[in-house]
Amino acid sequence: MIGSGYIGREKTSGRWSGFRTAVGFCLLASAVLLCVAPAQAAWLDPYLYRKSLSINSGTNAGTGYQVRIIVGESSGASGYNLHMEGRASDFPNDIRFTDDDGSSQLSHWLETTNGVAPNRTATFWVKFQDNLDSPQTNYVYYGGVGQP
Repeated sequence: MIGSGYIGREKTSGRWSGFRTAVGFCLLASAVLLCVAPAQAAWLDPYLYRKSLSINSGTNAGTGYQVRIIVGESSGASGYNLHMEGRASDFPNDIRFTDDDGSSQLSHWLETTNGVAPNRTATFWVKFQDNLDSPQTNYVYYGGVGQP
């Protein structure tokens, strides 16, 4: 199952203020669970937005497991596991994945990009370091200023 939780920042009065909008959904895909999780971890700069990912692939999954995640550029894309709400600065090049601390970047590679802007999808393979026998919270960042 795959779902997401949205957490972002906006600039107001010359300083950053945090805000949260809970958006959650779950879809069945490849026996992997990504759902809304509270985001209390550090922030990866210079990214403006992130979504929390709770991953649970099941018993004996082990560590160093690569998981396929299909990211939609916007909600108009189809076949995605989560989408960037049209806020990626340079889709899909400014997307990053981190461990549960919110700042340790995870190895990933982009397999394909399909469709036409603003409704493209990108298929990523992300190598998760934690033992996926039990649920783990990780993050996907997007909307990086000056990225990739």
